[in-house]
Amino acid sequence: MRVYLDLFCAESQPTELAALREVAALWMERLAEFRPHLTGAIWRGTATRLSSVHLHLYCDDSKAANWR
Repeated sequence: MRVYLDLFCAESQPTELAALREVAALWMERLAEFRPHLTGAIWRGTATRLSSVHLHLYCDDSKAANWR
């Protein structure tokens, strides 16, 4: 994946990754009570504009993280 990104997305991917990391940081702040951990392509540094933000939440009560 990194070779592909280096060859075909070298100009756009770093900017797209930075934007996705900003979105992830915003959601991690909002969900701080659930001790979020960033995973997936954004964490690995291989995300593009088509990638999703993947967060793992940790809490004592699994129902506590349901949307209110």
